[in-house]
Amino acid sequence: MKIKIVLLPRKITSRPIPYWEVGHIIANIRNNCSKLELVDLETKYYLSGSRRNMLGMVSPSDMLKGTNGDFVSTIMQDIGDLDFNIFYFYVEWLNEIMPLAMTVAHQIKKINKQVKILMGGAYGERYGKEIIEKFKFIDYIAASQDLLPIFETLLKGPPQSSEIPNIFYFDTAKDQPVETKRQAVIWDELPYPDFDLFYGKKESDSKILPFRLSRGCKYTCFFCILGGKLSYYKNIDGVVSHIEECKKKHHVENFYFEDAALNFNNKYLEEFIDKLIERNLNIRWSSYFIAQNLSLTMIKKIRLSGCTHIRWGIETVEPSFAKKIAKNLKVRKKVS
Repeated sequence: MKIKIVLLPRKITSRPIPYWEVGHIIANIRNNCSKLELVDLETKYYLSGSRRNMLGMVSPSDMLKGTNGDFVSTIMQDIGDLDFNIFYFYVEWLNEIMPLAMTVAHQIKKINKQVKILMGGAYGERYGKEIIEKFKFIDYIAASQDLLPIFETLLKGPPQSSEIPNIFYFDTAKDQPVETKRQAVIWDELPYPDFDLFYGKKESDSKILPFRLSRGCKYTCFFCILGGKLSYYKNIDGVVSHIEECKKKHHVENFYFEDAALNFNNKYLEEFIDKLIERNLNIRWSSYFIAQNLSLTMIKKIRLSGCTHIRWGIETVEPSFAKKIAKNLKVRKKVS
């Protein structure tokens, strides 16, 4: 099975660092693929400064006209060889990337009619059914962030679409989108992400790596796909050892923890901070935190462990708005 992973350039900004989700997929499938290739156009376009005007929300008939068509042609040239069984498009930002992703995927399908297109990203669980109904040439939309069962089934393939877990596909017989069965994975038992393919070329030589200690969020804000599911914490000794390995292997000292918030569980956080200090890794890191339940002593210890940047989730204290967005936060007193 030959799989090509494509990261398309973003419309507004970019992030010249590897994606945790993509590295995780690579780590868990690369030994079972006859060929696995990553085309990181996001980083390439960011570092080359060639971020042209991206495809906007235009009608399908206009997607390949004028400068839009020229841009798509350039992308196709950069993607290169199309002789693959599966193209996986990782689309993290729906509005910025989706028009381009759909246009490029359509061009690939025209040239290689046997290829299967899989699109994944945070949007799939909420909007996958609508997307697959509108763009029927797409074979699969990941309906869950658990992509490994999808790839494992495809690698055994070729399966029927109904046999692939965690996807939306368009059933032509029923003339409607279909969601397949859900299959979860135990993330803490899986290998850590493999970022080697991101470092295969100089333009992908990131100075910062992503990391995750947990998955999900304990809150149920209506606008977020995480939906109140805080499903695991990774083993602290394993995490610290892997951070040390990444530092040596990729010559990176900066890490960004992508957890929804690091202080959901202060006991776990303190044990992690203590381990970083004990191992004297000498890294710099940043993360999101919730602006509550953090003592001055804990904040000082966080800084001592190498934290240089905290991103606070600033919340409304107006009760009616807090209720509308389902923040589930208790406000002890209002500030006049």
